[in-house]
Amino acid sequence: MDTFAFRNDNPNIRIFEIDHPDTQRYKLEKIRSLEWNIPANVRYVAVDFAKDDMAAELKKAGYDPAAPSFFAILGVTYYLTLPVFEETLEKIGAISSFGSKLVFDFPDDTTFAPGTAERVHRLSEITRSLGEEMQHGYALSEVSEALERHGFLLDEHNSPERIQKRFFDGRADGQQAFENIHFILAKKGDRFNDSYYLYI
Repeated sequence: MDTFAFRNDNPNIRIFEIDHPDTQRYKLEKIRSLEWNIPANVRYVAVDFAKDDMAAELKKAGYDPAAPSFFAILGVTYYLTLPVFEETLEKIGAISSFGSKLVFDFPDDTTFAPGTAERVHRLSEITRSLGEEMQHGYALSEVSEALERHGFLLDEHNSPERIQKRFFDGRADGQQAFENIHFILAKKGDRFNDSYYLYI
């Protein structure tokens, strides 16, 4: 339930939120119940990745593949094997122009190792009980190779240690970065103008 569409104050950025049709119906019902006004530069695009062509649905919603874009895919990889996630990378690579960027988080290959932090195992058990079973984690080298196969280069990698240092050190509430989660920023080409923002 990302709220970027409502927090963004730049009307020149066109925002496309892509969700499974069931998730999107629920999201739109919540927005209506809160009586929020959907900004004019926001489009909601329902895509069932098992059946629908993401590129075709985006184009129908007004997306211009020639425009540099920023793709945000957060909280998704936990439930996908790398080959399945790579299908999404392939679709983004095919529809995105040079200069586009892509950000996502992923669990690494220590996720289900015996020595992994207890809270990592506990989170996996909680999501399984809710019907969202976490898959195995990815190795950074696998992620880099998958990106390169579809025209993206690794621009920035934030390891769990770096995430802790950048975002959590000095907090008074005791919150800490997860020991197995990484952030990735990848780019296609060498120019970037974030005229679009896509939240998947």
